[in-house]
Amino acid sequence: FYRELVQLYNREKGFQRNFDEFPDEVQMALFDMMFNLGMTNLRTSWPKFNGAIKIEDWRTAAAESRRRQVSTARNNYVRDLFLIAHQKQQGQDAKKSKAS
Repeated sequence: FYRELVQLYNREKGFQRNFDEFPDEVQMALFDMMFNLGMTNLRTSWPKFNGAIKIEDWRTAAAESRRRQVSTARNNYVRDLFLIAHQKQQGQDAKKSKAS
């Protein structure tokens, strides 16, 4: 799945970072999404989700990551990974604004 994720999520496709540069939590969540959905489905059938990933809006990605065919526990796990990334991002943004 790694090769597919690197092909899908990269600067050449308009993302702010390459897959390897995403926070660890985001990488783990995307691995889970790829495992359950496959590359074609993830790439073509999840435009709001991928739009959120493109602008690194982890909170929206969390909300858009719910998959019907996956258990509630699994969906919550992936959602929570994105929310952790969001919280970390907010903390980094706060530190940047204090330093300015």
